[in-house]
Amino acid sequence: MSASDIQSPLKKLERMSGNPGYDVRMSAEIIGKTHMVVRSLGLDPNDSTADEVYAATNHLLKLHNQFFIEHIGVDDDDPNKIVEAVTRYIHKLHYPRTTCLAKASVIKKMLKTVPPKRSMKQLGYRSIDSMLKREPIAHVLGVAKHMEGKTWHKQYYKQYEKLRPIDFEERAIEVHHPTSRYWNKLGVTMSKKLQSNVLSVEELGAVIVLPLPKKQWPNTAITVFVLTLLAINEIRMFGSFFKLQQVNEQFGQHITNAVTHKGNMQADIGGDSVHWRVVHGFFAGGSESSEPPEVFVPHLTVEDFALRKVEKTLANIEPAFQFWHGNEYVGGFFKGSDKPVSFNLLDAIINSSNELSVDQRIAINMRSSLWDEMVMRYLGSNTVRSIVLRQLAGQEFEFDDQIHNAPLTSDTL
Repeated sequence: MSASDIQSPLKKLERMSGNPGYDVRMSAEIIGKTHMVVRSLGLDPNDSTADEVYAATNHLLKLHNQFFIEHIGVDDDDPNKIVEAVTRYIHKLHYPRTTCLAKASVIKKMLKTVPPKRSMKQLGYRSIDSMLKREPIAHVLGVAKHMEGKTWHKQYYKQYEKLRPIDFEERAIEVHHPTSRYWNKLGVTMSKKLQSNVLSVEELGAVIVLPLPKKQWPNTAITVFVLTLLAINEIRMFGSFFKLQQVNEQFGQHITNAVTHKGNMQADIGGDSVHWRVVHGFFAGGSESSEPPEVFVPHLTVEDFALRKVEKTLANIEPAFQFWHGNEYVGGFFKGSDKPVSFNLLDAIINSSNELSVDQRIAINMRSSLWDEMVMRYLGSNTVRSIVLRQLAGQEFEFDDQIHNAPLTSDTL
């Protein structure tokens, strides 16, 4: 995968930023990184097949999983014993996890108003009061989000439109690993439905690590660790957006749209979007000064942009894990295939966990990271950054007519 593959959609950003040629430079950077990665796998970048590179990447992830298991001190191959050890390790890990979240009392009142009856049955309760008394509120909402029907979702989330800034507070994100009899059964059901055993409850700041079936899962330890830290980062990204919207007259509507993934978390550039996730990552990555931009002050502080990449955290644990750091948007084409082999850690985990063949392999997270990285580099332009930041802060911006041509969309990746 080369940055030149997305050259056409980026023409608009090229013009707005003064044609700095980031795409050309990034294309050369990716080629160089790909050669280094393949050599580190013991292969020739100019004479290797996609099968060979893919197999070597999977083998390396397996070795890294074993390194991680030894690091956290697991001596049992039971998947749930491994999950327990990983969650204990995460609880002790020094990792940014405080953000702006909805008060538990507010969510509890909403769930009482619109009881999630399917969830009550799944968790073995006959009344909403009994369930809310015995289950953490995050557990109830986490199950309801994935088990209730469209009618419940519509009625429940309608209440969010009345949310006010006073209904939110700063607190730490929590990681839960429920293990009751009902949760053991429900965990298997939900893991199959979500194709993951890690789910997020963004507005409450909770990550729920579900129990797994007794069968062996490839690379369980490193998979759960990475997915959980990614979920924490995602929640902090949501929390900073919640905080930014606190002076917005339509605060409740913005929160509703954000948690239901209906928009409002992106800026518009001539009909195309730049997601808040990219902007948050831009400032978290140190591309700017240590202070947030003036348009976000006083709503957001330096702490709101404190973000640690999962790959960097792994590299600090074991030097061999450095392989994944900085390669989130790197991949290449090799002999025998017209699809790229991704060196993105999350792609590698998904490919391995689902035991996908070389022909079935995915590179979706590498493609997404490549797009985000390109946009972050263009955010270095004062013009582009001003347009994006003012919109996200709820300010109007008049676009130059010359900006309204050439599509800018990640669909072409």
